[in-house]
Amino acid sequence: IVFTLHGKDIAIEVETGKIKDWSITKEKAARLNKEYAQWFFVVTNRNLAQKYRKLGKVIEMRYLKNTLSKLVTG
Repeated sequence: IVFTLHGKDIAIEVETGKIKDWSITKEKAARLNKEYAQWFFVVTNRNLAQKYRKLGKVIEMRYLKNTLSKLVTG
């Protein structure tokens, strides 16, 4: 998901943990680092958060609403 907020493009990568090939996820994170100043993973299962934190910022699904509210008002 990509959207523009306050003149900046922000990307959200939703991860369910179903992709078995971790190298695909690593490549995706590297591409997001190059293309977007701000991006983060949203994990649908909180048990996945630690694994994805190795590649970038992670928001658990239960905290997504608060995070987006802070982005909009911040």
